[in-house]
Amino acid sequence: MRLDTSVDKRARNMARSRGFILDMNLVDVPCVGGRFSWFNGKGNAMSRLDLFLLSQKLIDEWGVINQRIGLRDVSDHFPITINTSNINWGPNSFRFNNMWLRHDNFSPFVKDEWEKISMAGRGDFVLYEKLKRLKSILRGWNCDGFGWVDLRVNEKVKELNDLDGNLVENHGDNIDELAKVRSNMMGDLWKTLNIKEGMLRPKSRQR
Repeated sequence: MRLDTSVDKRARNMARSRGFILDMNLVDVPCVGGRFSWFNGKGNAMSRLDLFLLSQKLIDEWGVINQRIGLRDVSDHFPITINTSNINWGPNSFRFNNMWLRHDNFSPFVKDEWEKISMAGRGDFVLYEKLKRLKSILRGWNCDGFGWVDLRVNEKVKELNDLDGNLVENHGDNIDELAKVRSNMMGDLWKTLNIKEGMLRPKSRQR
């Protein structure tokens, strides 16, 4: 009697996955932006674990061009997006960020800008138009007041991804030293993300 080992199970599961992909006629569309979609915590192992498999009908309807591996931050996995040519997702929604309330100048700024907006008309029309203009003003104020946080995060994410690229090119050379540098960079990135925590919560719909 032959025992069913984990290797046997893995081989059968891989065969089933390949069979499903073939039966469904799924396509792995061209990938740009990077070679791997996953790095382990130390950066000494990498793979393309994550990808989109699409039907030809969906590719044609959406006008799919490719899938792009983006820049990761604290996750082991890279974000992947589908690039299309004919999908219009509509305008970006406006979200009030509770972190704005922690800024000392926020309330005086809103009060001053609200009083500057002058227009005539029906009450509901005036309220709607003033809110619409204030929304645009707040977007600019947010960039000036908190834009540096995003910039700092982006800089640290770029440094981290550049290091990961170095790990790929020099795999096996000075791996322990590079892993130590990467660990320190991750610590700095976490500190910056903690500052940005209040800005991330509304996007995740966390109460």
